[in-house]
Amino acid sequence: MQTSIQQYTEFGIKKIERFVENFINDETMKIGEFVLGHEKFLQELKREIIAETIEGIDEVYRNSK
Repeated sequence: MQTSIQQYTEFGIKKIERFVENFINDETMKIGEFVLGHEKFLQELKREIIAETIEGIDEVYRNSK
């Protein structure tokens, strides 16, 4: 899980910052599009955390006797 958090911090925050800048500079983007855009980033993070957690559990089981 540590990997996902580090990846999100390094790459996800930059994506969100660019998205916010685009929203501020794009007069045609509506607030709903802005909100849904953020939800997309959060869904990606959730998928990464879930996948990494399941992979970690799988590794524990494989290594156990």
